[in-house]
Amino acid sequence: MAYTDKELKDATQVAYAELAGSFERLLKKNPGQRAFTLEQLRLEGERNGEAVGRLAGLSDAQRNTWKLVAVRNDDLPGGSGLYCCVIETGPGEAIVAYRGSENMRNLMNLQQDWVGADLALLHNTATPQEREAERFLLENRGLLERYQWTATGHSLGGELAEYTAIMAAHHGMDGNFAGSYSFDGPGHSNTILEKYQNEIEKVSGKMVHYRWSPVGNLLNEIPGARQQMVAVEDKGGDKYGPLTRHDTKYLVFTPEGQLVAGKMDPLSGLLLYFSRGLDRLPKPMDDALLRVVSQTLYANYWIGQDETLRNSLVAGGAALLLAAGLTAGVAPTIAALAAAALVVATFVVGVALLEATYEAIVWIAGKICEFAAKAWEGIRGKESELAQAISQTIQSAKGWLSQRNILETMKEDYHAY
Repeated sequence: MAYTDKELKDATQVAYAELAGSFERLLKKNPGQRAFTLEQLRLEGERNGEAVGRLAGLSDAQRNTWKLVAVRNDDLPGGSGLYCCVIETGPGEAIVAYRGSENMRNLMNLQQDWVGADLALLHNTATPQEREAERFLLENRGLLERYQWTATGHSLGGELAEYTAIMAAHHGMDGNFAGSYSFDGPGHSNTILEKYQNEIEKVSGKMVHYRWSPVGNLLNEIPGARQQMVAVEDKGGDKYGPLTRHDTKYLVFTPEGQLVAGKMDPLSGLLLYFSRGLDRLPKPMDDALLRVVSQTLYANYWIGQDETLRNSLVAGGAALLLAAGLTAGVAPTIAALAAAALVVATFVVGVALLEATYEAIVWIAGKICEFAAKAWEGIRGKESELAQAISQTIQSAKGWLSQRNILETMKEDYHAY
């Protein structure tokens, strides 16, 4: 069957629903039965006091005819964070749906999704969640042979759906593979694209990548896959902005359930160009950068619910990305510390502009100093080298735009979409 965009989006929401526990219990209660409707799973969850969530947007027909036939919940302490499921949508038809990154205010989500999966996409051949997705695919080879199957997901889930398509070709499982649909998922590292070039050529004509926020424009797109910017709109009730519109609830559909075409915004264009540049840095430089960005994310978690401080950290993290990206050619440890030294000022200025208290500024400065004190042991005796690296970063920043003609290139990338 040919799915509408709305149906594929609905499948991404099934992957966000907490159905694994209900599925396992119903398997035990009903020996010999291997498929259960979404409505059966919802009711089983309610009987056990579980908040299933994410099914409210589905139609009654979907809840009563779509059946879960397999699920992998590795979204557990010590796991990779992967959550995916196989949904039988009709006779001989199925969707493999992948869950995206979850709220980073939960420490496990931060570790498994944002650090272990999203940031790890740079230069990587396979993240822990990608490896687990490959295992799930192979373990369900026999099951999927019964269906014409489609892979889909939102955000990180969209990237995993594309990776699954590549792995299907790699393991000779693409014969009954119908296509993959990424809903604003990030792209891939050049390492992946080069390693699996032959597999990508086999399946890229069946791959679609819908994009509407900066997240969907990160890293490199699949060569040959259909890339489409789609429209979103502020539907009220929540904060709506460049990053928060990443949620699928802001998508605009035609009466026939198809997405409406949109255009790229300037922030997405900037991050598209910049993230691809980061992926082309030498791996040791990226590794140093990712360690510092990870620390920024963990600091964001520690600060918790204070929105003023959180916004300051985001601003500081963005400046840190730029500074570290400009320090190419300097030893990684020194480069990272040079960037960190520059970003201290960004943190303090950001907090001041957002009218945080004096105590908050001191608190952030203290956290930065704690991190710097630990890092200092690795460069003791190299103070002059650190000072030189900071100076080099500043000089690079001054000349970077003109030397690389970056403004014109960004303008061309933006208008290309």
